Order: sequence, then structure tokens, then C-alpha cells
Amino acid sequence: VTARAQLQNSEAESVFNTLEVAYSPTTMNVNFGIDLKLKLNSIGAEWSQARALPLGFPLYVHYGVGLQYTMGKMEIFASDSKLNILSAKVPVNLMYVFEIPNTNLSLMPYAGLNSRCNILAQSKDKEGLDDSGQEKIVTTDLLSKDDMGNEPFNRFVFGWQVGAKVSYDRFLLGI
Repeated sequence: VTARAQLQNSEAESVFNTLEVAYSPTTMNVNFGIDLKLKLNSIGAEWSQARALPLGFPLYVHYGVGLQYTMGKMEIFASDSKLNILSAKVPVNLMYVFEIPNTNLSLMPYAGLNSRCNILAQSKDKEGLDDSGQEKIVTTDLLSKDDMGNEPFNRFVFGWQVGAKVSYDRFLLGI
């Protein structure tokens, strides 16, 4: 579940801009032949704009650009890795606006495509002690074939998304 808070700036009834700040915690445990525990926290910021389509009803194309930083910990086979991932996101959605009569509230469900470019993806692992007795930390570039062999993380990811926003005056809340 992602929690988001936004401010909107309405230029006209046919266009509105939003600035979004998001926090997404993720926890995952897998015990099917491997013991994997993943705990991630993501923070992000995104600018987006919605433009009304000239169809005579409140259907909008909603697009934007954002940055997301994810940090966390992965435990696998009693090994402990710290993860850092920096991504740029570009969402494109269709959104319908339901105005609730006699209120300042609007309900805005949306669905669309989301593309992400992973700019940085690293893990840092402890690997014993070096010659001076200090703990040895090894950094792995998760996007590099040199570090990951034939299994690097994808630099580009494409997917779909669905959600809904509730607007009250200049404020938006969404899931």
C-alpha cells in the first residue's frame, strides 16, 4: 500500500497540476526452498498534469514524471545486504472525475501505464574482515552484467497501475 498526499493547482477546469510526495513501505518473506526476507522503504516526489479530453464528459489524460529512492535490507541464506535504488518514473493514465454534488469533493479513479528507469541499484554486503581487521564491505551494481552475470536487474520496467484519488479543494489523497 502506498500513501500519497498531493497539492493541486487548477489552471482551468480542463487542466490541473499536482505535486505528489509518497512513502511506500514493503515487507516480504519467502520460505519456498530459500529463506528470503525483504524490507524496503521508498520515498518519492512526482509532478503530474491532467488535461481534459474534448469528449463532453470529465475524462482526463493524466501524465507526469517523478523520482523514487528505495532503501532497505534483504536477508537471504543468513546473508545480509543493504539495498539502494534510485528510479525515474513516467506514468500515463486515463482518469474520470466524479463531482459530488453540493460539496467540494471529487472522486477520481484512474488506470494506465507506468514506466520506470532504474538509474542506480546497489547492494552492500559484509564479507568478513580485511587485513587490518576492519569489516570488509563489498558493493555490487545490481544493473551491471559484470557484477550480476546474466541476471542483472532490469534498467527499464513497464507496467500498469490502477488507483483512485479524492479531491477536497486544493488537496488530493490517493491510493
